[in-house]
Amino acid sequence: MLNNKVCYLGNDKLIVKDNNVYIDDLELKLLGSGVDGYVYKYNGKALKLYHDNFYVKEHLTKNQINLLCSLFTENIILPMEIITSTEENPGFSMEYIKLDNNQDILNINLDILINELKKLEDELFMLGKNNFLLNDKLVNNLYFSNKLYLLDPDSFIYDEKVDFSYKNIEVFNWYFIRDIIFNLDNNL
Repeated sequence: MLNNKVCYLGNDKLIVKDNNVYIDDLELKLLGSGVDGYVYKYNGKALKLYHDNFYVKEHLTKNQINLLCSLFTENIILPMEIITSTEENPGFSMEYIKLDNNQDILNINLDILINELKKLEDELFMLGKNNFLLNDKLVNNLYFSNKLYLLDPDSFIYDEKVDFSYKNIEVFNWYFIRDIIFNLDNNL
């Protein structure tokens, strides 16, 4: 985490101190943390702030994140705006999705699940057409709350010369079958 740093989300000044984030002396609510960073809630948005060591290996450039911000998806929650600082790209904002009635994927009506998976497939295909490979363990971030959401995907590979359309779908299908259908992740 970018401890004891100042970052900006538009005109809002974020103060990061001891893994807490403040805007105008208001401490933001921590939604969760993971391998790559922390997610906080602010003004109807989720703010993703990366760990310092994650930045060097995995981040997209600011231009690539701006390209992601320009893409429209309903089910895959992509970055909306870059959080900036003087030194690096510490993170981004994304739509905050309230998961009031998150359901187990296997308990969803089959017709609804197939329809939602088709929408997700279309969005993965579109990301690939825009040269992004979603290189994330997708099913860990898959939630159903009135519709299927892929939350907080942040491990992307970008190559302007490669169409990753079918590769995105192949990777998603592999994880979906392995982790959801056969629950193999818990046995590895």
